[in-house]
Amino acid sequence: MAETTPTLFTDITETFRNFTWTNETEEAGDGLQPGGLPPGWTWEAILYVVFLLRMRLWLGFIGLVSNVMAFLIQIKLKSYRKTQFMFGLVLTVSEMFYLFAVLAETYYYYNEILIIPKVYQAIALATNLLALFSIIGVGVDRYMALCAFPFKYKIIVTVKRYAAVIVGLTAISILYGFVFTQFFASDDPVVSQRIFIVLSVLLFITTVTYIGLFSHWYEHSGTPNWVTQSRRLECNKPNGCCSRLV
Repeated sequence: MAETTPTLFTDITETFRNFTWTNETEEAGDGLQPGGLPPGWTWEAILYVVFLLRMRLWLGFIGLVSNVMAFLIQIKLKSYRKTQFMFGLVLTVSEMFYLFAVLAETYYYYNEILIIPKVYQAIALATNLLALFSIIGVGVDRYMALCAFPFKYKIIVTVKRYAAVIVGLTAISILYGFVFTQFFASDDPVVSQRIFIVLSVLLFITTVTYIGLFSHWYEHSGTPNWVTQSRRLECNKPNGCCSRLV
């Protein structure tokens, strides 16, 4: 039988395991406060936790349905055959699996199952990492198409090359998610530290990439249209000479 590990929902379940919705004072020495409240908890805190869990369910369900619809639209339009949309498809698929893992974990909690299988934690970690890779991929793709080599983009960037990159990123994400959760328990301090470092690095790369795109757009957005048109007309003259493409 596969080894399992507690998660945040397991801790909450353990806290409320002996909880009773009564106004009677417990005197059996079980440590409960008057009214059946666990030590250190208030009614406001309980309502807040319940609110967060219900919001998690609703938002997860809405997000899953939205991503499924986006996936079907992309398949119908066959946009995945174009390089500029390939990372967008990967982002949609990774978000679908991430939300599935979140909803499955919540389902275990509401059914009072104290031990949640590690596979859901691994899927959530792997797909979260793959989603960030996809966001970076979209930014890098647009940077290459608009800034780095716009005239050689279609020659250098091909569907097969992007497919190989996506397969590699998917393999890295899966290995990271499943190997990491296999050797470290979810409550190990090293888990949060390493995840924070990895996500911080990826977010930094994403931010720098999109700042570069915005800067390039801002620099070229100030050129008046009449200047661009006059340059094109001059290039099209019979005896005209155009030193650069516009």
